[in-house]
Amino acid sequence: MSKTKNLRLEYIRDPGMKPLAVHGVYGGTCAGDALELNLFTETQVYPKDRDLVYDADTGLLLYDSGDKNDTVIYQRKVHTRLIMDKNVARYIIDWLEQGLASMEEESGGNDLHDGNIAKE
Repeated sequence: MSKTKNLRLEYIRDPGMKPLAVHGVYGGTCAGDALELNLFTETQVYPKDRDLVYDADTGLLLYDSGDKNDTVIYQRKVHTRLIMDKNVARYIIDWLEQGLASMEEESGGNDLHDGNIAKE
């Protein structure tokens, strides 16, 4: 005859916790049998300042220092680093699949996202 025990889980939120948008993920295996998952937010870097020169008579823009650089720069800020074993990783996969299935069911099968998520 086996004995059973009830288990009650209580969740406590860190008072400093803030919601963060996630634009991508990178990571891999680490420490033998653990997985590392790094979540990041991606934003375009804008210049701190720009020099503009206008023609005083016509008001036309003659020079914009921002035009010198044709390279668009994006910054990826890693805000969360998770290290987990494969059992936790599988639990997260199951949880995500259930959540996605529920979202798709509620949306009537319409894609809510175009799939352009940054991955490495």
